[in-house]
Amino acid sequence: MVRPCALVTVVVFGGCVGEEKVPLEPAPLAEVCGSEGAVRLLALGPDEWVVSQRAFGERIVVVVGEEVRVDNGFRQLPETTTVHAFGPCGEDAAVVGRNLDNLKEEPRWPGVALGCTLEGRDLVRLDLSGASDPVVLADDGCGASVTEYGLLTWADAGVKDGASYWTADFFPLLDEQAPVFGEAIRVAKPVPVVNSITGTVSLGSDEVLMVEDGELARYAIPELTRSVLERDVVTFAGSDDERYLLYQLGPSSGDDPYNPIGPIYIRDRRTGTSMPIGSGALTLGYPYFFGSDFAAVMLGTTNQRQLLVSLPEFEFIEVPEGQDLQLRLADGRWLSMPQDDYNGPWYVVDLEAGEATLVADGRGRRMGITETSLDLLLNSGGKPRQIGPWMRYFFDGRAPQTLAERATASAVLREDGRIVTLVDVDEQYRGEMTLVDPSTGVALRLDGRVSTTIDPKSWQHPVVKDAVVYGVVDGERSGVWVARPAAAD
Repeated sequence: MVRPCALVTVVVFGGCVGEEKVPLEPAPLAEVCGSEGAVRLLALGPDEWVVSQRAFGERIVVVVGEEVRVDNGFRQLPETTTVHAFGPCGEDAAVVGRNLDNLKEEPRWPGVALGCTLEGRDLVRLDLSGASDPVVLADDGCGASVTEYGLLTWADAGVKDGASYWTADFFPLLDEQAPVFGEAIRVAKPVPVVNSITGTVSLGSDEVLMVEDGELARYAIPELTRSVLERDVVTFAGSDDERYLLYQLGPSSGDDPYNPIGPIYIRDRRTGTSMPIGSGALTLGYPYFFGSDFAAVMLGTTNQRQLLVSLPEFEFIEVPEGQDLQLRLADGRWLSMPQDDYNGPWYVVDLEAGEATLVADGRGRRMGITETSLDLLLNSGGKPRQIGPWMRYFFDGRAPQTLAERATASAVLREDGRIVTLVDVDEQYRGEMTLVDPSTGVALRLDGRVSTTIDPKSWQHPVVKDAVVYGVVDGERSGVWVARPAAAD
């Protein structure tokens, strides 16, 4: 229990000024790796911390940082890193790379560990046994999208006359069975960006779309043959299935050069049908497509209104004034926020009735959504030290439920219905890991001096699904640990 802030004087990082932290009872732990209680899988130096972690099959891979290079408010970026790999209980540990981060696995090559160099942003392949050094697959290919024909990546060409110039690079796939690529091929000359890269250069499964001197050009992959889809284009957006295009034509007007106003059209690339929608700024109102069923645009100048376009019929559907649709619910209604406040409040919109019903007046970070409810972390901008209650709001009008009185953006809702979250995070991004039972509101302590990670879902153990893998920075206790919360009563 926490006493009101006005009655105490002890200051705690991450909470309100004057908040007194009452020690929590330890959470009961079940057996994991042959021991009841937390087990250290890998020992680390006293100043090392886990930057990120993930599993490849049954191998746990952790990126360990040393010396702070950048503190961006969300985490500390390391000057150097060491990448360790080990089995589910710490066996067969090996150093598999240095000065790497952003580990990932591509569905096309299951079990292959990919990563990025810290400085060069090169794409590399790791040998998780540690028998050989990482191999560079693509220079400056970090973040590239994988296609049937190879890698596609945005390429920064620098700034000229105050405008940022971008293009795309293509790395042809040389081996159908393994990630082996040729040298980068520049798709086209760089073009200036109006608002976002994706509105000027778009990477698809077998194409790159670019706005070149007003022409919306398509470069086919892998041939790189060029065709023109439309002329006099300022910016555009494509659907994920690459069937539909929204594009804005010139001449543009408006006071904001990064959000110009102009006529907006929609095109069905399968049928070749195009239709005018109205005048607005295509650079506003993301997301532009909701699956393959609807497109959305913002029309007007100073007082924008959202218009929904059904696909493939191209029928226009008015959205209640001031609302900005975010997600379609299973019953056909929409989750929405006000256009002028992207932190809330939250509404459910019935487009047939033209009505918007308030669901949550709280402002905060969306933590999850189901067919019946919306979860929000209130008063949190997503930074690891910002604490707020995790609330569940129901679409049928029921009173909201508090899932956890104190949680941060690191919070994870487990399959058993309980929440694991870091709280009281200090300036070095170390906090107390707690286990919260929403049915009772009781918070129990799992461990202390736990380092925050970029993806809380990676806390999960690859074999023991209800166990938690985490990093501790605490002198001789520093290392990678695993704990398995005992089943709820």
